[in-house]
Amino acid sequence: MRDVETCAEAAPPGGTPWARSDYELTIEHSPENQVYVARIDGEQIGHLDYKLVGAARRFALLSTKVGPQFQRHGVGTHLIGAVLDDIRTTGKTITIVCPVVRTFITRHPQYEDLIDPVHPGGVRENDPRLAADGSTRASSPRSLLRMSTVNRPRGVVHVPSGSGSSPSPST
Repeated sequence: MRDVETCAEAAPPGGTPWARSDYELTIEHSPENQVYVARIDGEQIGHLDYKLVGAARRFALLSTKVGPQFQRHGVGTHLIGAVLDDIRTTGKTITIVCPVVRTFITRHPQYEDLIDPVHPGGVRENDPRLAADGSTRASSPRSLLRMSTVNRPRGVVHVPSGSGSSPSPST
């Protein structure tokens, strides 16, 4: 693991600096496990999981988790901001799967340029806003971000046929 340097105080023109956590955090990157970890005094209190996709040219940001006792103190914001700052230094793009990351970028548009224009994330394969080749018809990163907020039905689990298990409601 290596510590990730953050640039929270300096936002690009038109951007909003993100607030640091109420706690003194260390953000570490573990590329071998494809995770960024937030720690306080060496104890893991949160993480952001990702997967490198597209011949390792793109980060698919999968999920962000913060321990319940540390929620509502800016830990998730600090973690996501540090991760996006670190990804920016790699020159790679992102695909947003995690709704918390999507919300963060909506509030901090200086990160919109990191969204992969062909694979923004969150858009269903049968969405009419997709072109025949699977790319989006959006004209800007902001419209890609709006497209990635497609509402999903809750309580429905899709199980492939022949899997031998029965669907159960999700929570």
